[in-house]
Amino acid sequence: MPTLRDYTTRDRAACLAIFDSNCPGFMHPDERREFEAWLAEPEGSYFVLVEHGDVVGCGGFAIEAEEPRLTLTWGLVHADHHGRRWGALLLLERLLRGFDAGGATHSQLGTTPAVEPFFARVGFRRIGHIPDGWAPGMERIDMRLELDTQTVADLRRRHAELLERDRG
Repeated sequence: MPTLRDYTTRDRAACLAIFDSNCPGFMHPDERREFEAWLAEPEGSYFVLVEHGDVVGCGGFAIEAEEPRLTLTWGLVHADHHGRRWGALLLLERLLRGFDAGGATHSQLGTTPAVEPFFARVGFRRIGHIPDGWAPGMERIDMRLELDTQTVADLRRRHAELLERDRG
């Protein structure tokens, strides 16, 4: 089971390689410049998922106090590791750490139609759709998850089950 640690600038090349491994199926190549710029000055908390010393995923969150909203930022797992449930681990870790940081009543994110079912499995609901929202030919789906007591308890249960499954 991989572990999560804070992102440092030494992780930049690995994060860009993870991005590249997800193109063009999940990310549009034109988004790479935006990700590169974002990595230079990440907003909020950003993490890398590490297995045997290798960075295999990355993702973070920011809390926007005005709403208050937990925004998920640039969550990716290297394509070679898709299907191992590491994306679910990364998602649950970010949601729970963000919730525990305090103040957020909901989480909101933008994704693609290909990834929408992944987020829907933990309770995110579609709130918007923008054709060509990420780039020409790549739709944007906006989603929201209410962070009420019952939902957070369910997220904690799923997280514990995922960790227990991989220990066994």
